[in-house]
Amino acid sequence: MAELGKTQTAQAALGWNARIATSLMMICAMLASLMVAPLRSAQAAGLSTIETVSLPSTSMQLFDYWGAAQEAPDNTPPTSCNAWKSYLTSGINGPSTLNSGGVQGEALKFAKDLKWPPSGCDLGNWGSNATNLSAGDSVKQGIVQAALKDDYPVLNGYGDASLSYLFNPAVEHEGRAHYEVVGANLFKLDGNYLKYNSKENFAAYNTTTSQFDVYNKAAVQTGSNVGQFFPFNTADQVFTNGEANNISVTDAAINHYFGLGMLSTFTQPLGGVVGGDDMVFDFSGDDDMWIFIDGALVLDLGGSHAPASGSINFRTGQVTVKGNAGQIITSSSLRQQFSAAGLSPPSGWQGSTFVDGTRHRFSLFYMERGNYQSNLEITTNLNYMPAAHIQKTDITGAPVKTPAGSAASFDLYNTGSDYDITGAQARNIGSFSTDDDGAIAFVDKDTGAQMNFGLYPTSYFVLKETASPPGYALLLNSIHLRFIPISQADGSVIPGSGTLNVVNYYETGMESSFDSWAMPVNSTMYRWCPGESGSAGYNGNTFGRCPAGVQTAFTLSDVKAMKALDGSAGLKAVVVHAPEDHDVDFPDAATQRADPDAAGS
Repeated sequence: MAELGKTQTAQAALGWNARIATSLMMICAMLASLMVAPLRSAQAAGLSTIETVSLPSTSMQLFDYWGAAQEAPDNTPPTSCNAWKSYLTSGINGPSTLNSGGVQGEALKFAKDLKWPPSGCDLGNWGSNATNLSAGDSVKQGIVQAALKDDYPVLNGYGDASLSYLFNPAVEHEGRAHYEVVGANLFKLDGNYLKYNSKENFAAYNTTTSQFDVYNKAAVQTGSNVGQFFPFNTADQVFTNGEANNISVTDAAINHYFGLGMLSTFTQPLGGVVGGDDMVFDFSGDDDMWIFIDGALVLDLGGSHAPASGSINFRTGQVTVKGNAGQIITSSSLRQQFSAAGLSPPSGWQGSTFVDGTRHRFSLFYMERGNYQSNLEITTNLNYMPAAHIQKTDITGAPVKTPAGSAASFDLYNTGSDYDITGAQARNIGSFSTDDDGAIAFVDKDTGAQMNFGLYPTSYFVLKETASPPGYALLLNSIHLRFIPISQADGSVIPGSGTLNVVNYYETGMESSFDSWAMPVNSTMYRWCPGESGSAGYNGNTFGRCPAGVQTAFTLSDVKAMKALDGSAGLKAVVVHAPEDHDVDFPDAATQRADPDAAGS
């Protein structure tokens, strides 16, 4: 494990391939991309990392903040008034030349024991105020405004300063370093829920893998309790002989000041329910934590405070914030929170919650700046959905690396059935450029939400390459795409569902596939009708059922050990069958090929 202490040239190719991965939404299952992070070897007997999952369409960034110097211990406050003033305008707290609405330096301060300066030392103009002093068992709401500005929180007062300097990797600022968390792999899968709890699992950021190493034991003491979240400390620092050692939150080795930003997209499921449970997002921890949905502040747990909790119920729309003693601080609804921000979701409301099948942008901003405890617990079954995306590859299938200034660019059109981008029905609906890995995600540039191809006037789309990386020719033929909704047997369309299909593969080399994860409603899955065609138990008629005796049940744990017919490891495919109350009769293959619009195709 890498320790982080406080201490193409492009080769010309004859052709290129590309791949579109599309999301498939079904009423009976929650679908999302899933990658399981591998177990890492234990440091000592009994200590090991646990399996975590990577979230689809999710960006997670981790930030290390400091005042005097990155390597300097932060557990000892300044001892003189002048030293305090210097510290409160240095590093992440500075610069000293900045005045933020009456506060020298930045308005938000990262400091230990700010409420206990030397006798006679007035630090009011240096940030000794309610925004930065401990809120105790409560929280300090209203630090940030009710709506994001340019995708980041903005302070109430203090010159309406943006917090982009804390959470935007592209913004330069002293006293800050940022690290991408590949796959946002902090969470373990527990039934239908994604969970992280610092009281159960210590998490350390690994600079080699750019992911979290999440351990099977908690670490770092506070009083008689063990279990803190300090991602820039290593397992070697907090475990001894496979067990949590005596290191405490006041130890000089603990790196206190940090932030975490998480940006994702989720879909409101039918009735706000996932796998029979209300869809929820539950948070407990300290210090500042703000959640915005579609730019509106929904959960406000601002301030330096003892562990507090916030909960969003997406079935009822209920939003609740509680203090450390369990007292209700605020009780509202999604609709009320949006109203306070002067915003409304594009599709309107379904009571006090979102309309079924709509997609929403989720933004979380979390910081530890009080220099004592750092508790973190998140439990959610949010319906994370992968956005349709395209990845440009070379003739061997390897992604075409596209560093800044040499990206491939594409225009996307919604057209008539003739795929004519100059036709009367055609309109440009977006322009996209590939990232460093040659990939682009089809997301709305204004809202950040995944593009719902079922909401456009027609189901026909054209993707035209407008610029190609050095050494690669432009694609001669534009890519023709068709969105085919998922239909039930009676012809009705399941809202928000469908597949994006390439219709001119032989002219473009473009093929479509799926990046999707079916989360079962329980821990048992079924291999239905095993065997090859003509063998016992095989049923090629999609209208039929296999005899109960040939159904083979297996658990998710069994999946990891399964062998394919060719002897290779891993699961090759899963067929998801809807429960009886959402049954779908699929036509035979010939009908599906002849008529893609046939019910059930």
